[in-house]
Amino acid sequence: MGEMSGVMVFRNTADGINGYCAPDDEPRPDSCPVDYLRAREMAERAAAKRAQSLAARHVHQELAQHYAELVKRAG
Repeated sequence: MGEMSGVMVFRNTADGINGYCAPDDEPRPDSCPVDYLRAREMAERAAAKRAQSLAARHVHQELAQHYAELVKRAG
């Protein structure tokens, strides 16, 4: 097995699979289901716990915080 980078890629699809939120690259709280945002927050927190490097852990925590803020604004 090759070197793992700790980066996950999520692609949006027009049919609603994989948490499609908005037609543009920046999901907006009013266009994303709150349960999707919560799930993404939890996934990023879990990824932060699994991250092997401090840099990856920090990035996942930042993403988790961003999703938490979106949940707060949408809720």
